[in-house]
Amino acid sequence: GAPRRPVIPSSLVSPGDEGSAVPPSPAEVDSVGVPDQNPNSMAIDLRAALDVALLAAREAGDLLRADLHRADDPRGHVDKADADTEAEWLIRRRLLEAFPAWGFLGEETGAVGGTPGDPIWVVDPNDGTRDYLKGRRGSAVSIGLLLGEVPRVGVVFAFAYPDDKGDLFAWAEGCGPVMRNGRPVAPSLPDALSERDVVFEPDGRIRDTA
Repeated sequence: GAPRRPVIPSSLVSPGDEGSAVPPSPAEVDSVGVPDQNPNSMAIDLRAALDVALLAAREAGDLLRADLHRADDPRGHVDKADADTEAEWLIRRRLLEAFPAWGFLGEETGAVGGTPGDPIWVVDPNDGTRDYLKGRRGSAVSIGLLLGEVPRVGVVFAFAYPDDKGDLFAWAEGCGPVMRNGRPVAPSLPDALSERDVVFEPDGRIRDTA
């Protein structure tokens, strides 16, 4: 069937992002099927899911960055920041407004059940809270989408690293290469292994390459 079109509220659209917030036509998207156990399933538009995840990550990053730069340091203590929970509620609201039938699992706010067989969002609103509360840059918003227990979309936004422009990685299955700040990330595998390389075997063993 045709890809399922999400409901993207106008509140999701940030200045300059108007084009990316509008789901593309079915002919323009790469889609995957929902597992057969859901008889009412339609194709899932992963490009539209990626667009919404990007918007949510940027908004959450703005919130977290503002708290990082508070004159009296970010709110919270040890490994619990007030802004973490606020950022996750923002992400949760954005994602579920756009895809109300999908599930959600967040580190701070818990789970929301979705339609059986539909995707589930998995979110860590601020990976690196301990360092964040010490005023250090480098923590990141992390948003993933699982379909059939397989990752299909991923967004990681280090909102204050190396500076306030941040560092944004994004990928969706069937939608091209991993992107970093809007540019494709070229794979850079070595032609040969050196004596300092370590290989992890599928069975969990570690093999010395020397």
